[in-house]
Amino acid sequence: MAELSAQPEMFVHTPSFRKHCLLSFDHTPVVAAVQAAVDLLRPTLVSKLGIHATMVELAALISRSGADAQPVHRDVGLTGEEESEVFTVQLILQDTDEAMGPLVVEPGTHRAPLEARPERQIALPSPKGSLVLFNGRLRHCGGAHFGGLDRVTAYVTFMQSKEAGP
Repeated sequence: MAELSAQPEMFVHTPSFRKHCLLSFDHTPVVAAVQAAVDLLRPTLVSKLGIHATMVELAALISRSGADAQPVHRDVGLTGEEESEVFTVQLILQDTDEAMGPLVVEPGTHRAPLEARPERQIALPSPKGSLVLFNGRLRHCGGAHFGGLDRVTAYVTFMQSKEAGP
């Protein structure tokens, strides 16, 4: 059986009460869940990243009661330079309400200049089994977790191949 491998706090904004864990393909439920998500989203992923996209991360993020909201951030595109396209698929593993600090996004910011201020933020409380697909340039954060169960979200991140293009 595969172990969760805790990773350095450098992967997590506001790491107090949050943990980043790499996941292994040795764990059959992980493989099945990721495969089902990728199969469902394949047309969209191929249209955005091309047929030669590479999986660059398979992990889980655990947010515990007491976690502050993360600062709003982008996962890529921090310098404003052109980078390969990156998309993340989050797998919501349990019903997630506002108290559990769900993902918060700023719609349209993946197309905006770095210095642009967003028009709005949207929290995404989600039922178990939901998939959330977003561009790595989208400004987002984990909300404050002020009660209830740990929020555990698995995710897989894909990057466009520089050689092949879309």
